[in-house]
Amino acid sequence: IDIVAEEGGKKLLSITDTGCGIAPDDLPLAIARHATSKISSIDDLAALHTHGFRGEALASIAAVSTLTIISRQNGSPEGATICAAGETISPVTPCAAPVGTTIRVENIFEQIPVRRAFLKSTESELRLLTQLIIPYALLHPTISFSFTHQGRILCEYPRVTSLVERYAQVMGSGLANAGIPVNRTIGDTVI
Repeated sequence: IDIVAEEGGKKLLSITDTGCGIAPDDLPLAIARHATSKISSIDDLAALHTHGFRGEALASIAAVSTLTIISRQNGSPEGATICAAGETISPVTPCAAPVGTTIRVENIFEQIPVRRAFLKSTESELRLLTQLIIPYALLHPTISFSFTHQGRILCEYPRVTSLVERYAQVMGSGLANAGIPVNRTIGDTVI
């Protein structure tokens, strides 16, 4: 997962994954209100294994920014893109893209100065973004994470095979080696 930000995310916040991508026909649904839930029964709650956007998230973001989704599915010869800004939604168009999905949010709250005034300074927003990335990186050691701000890499956590290795990347080897491993199972979850 590669995260790129400018001005603490106020000018640009782009998140790219190397997942399975979104089908071109599904791109309009990804930004439609109430249309993206993957939950159709109570059993689906236990089967969720991603942290992707759900329900109102992308529609709400598009209402207050310029949102672009670029995605390509594995096996597809080309990607597809859609752009939304407020009530204006572009048609889905083919584009060159790697397998996976990129969500670009540009100029958040630019057309809503009252809301933009509630954003903190660039430094504060940057600190909040960094603090948000670290828990996900710690929880998912088999996924690589990188965070770039203003063209400078602030954190880079390559994929590793163990939680101790990821803790060493994020917190330093001294702290990781000082920890005491605790193995406990609750249901199907190993803690």
